[in-house]
Amino acid sequence: MTTIGYVLNIFYGLLTVTPRHKHKAPDGITQGTYTVINSLGVPVNPIQTAEVNVNLYAKDADVAKGIPNLAVLETMQQQAHTDLHNKSNAEYDIEFERALLFREEATQRHYINMRFRIIFLNN
Repeated sequence: MTTIGYVLNIFYGLLTVTPRHKHKAPDGITQGTYTVINSLGVPVNPIQTAEVNVNLYAKDADVAKGIPNLAVLETMQQQAHTDLHNKSNAEYDIEFERALLFREEATQRHYINMRFRIIFLNN
């Protein structure tokens, strides 16, 4: 059986955008950029497919106006896409599904939520 922890470890190992964290960022994080990887669950089906969020955070370019630092976010997104999209082996295949931009006002950051699908080939 494939577990959420196993899925997150695959993504954590492939992703080179750092620093990276599983599930959520540590409380009180002060780094300007970071990545959080979490799963939307792993169904128990004959062919297991899981959805995984890769959230790329960057401090706003203009904190007072809430303007995102798109240059930094786009660089992070391109690297995450390169690291993860169309990665496959005898065990799994990873596909990029979508990306959305959000603001997290409390931390004065914007983040890009990238959603990937991992399909396990031989369960």
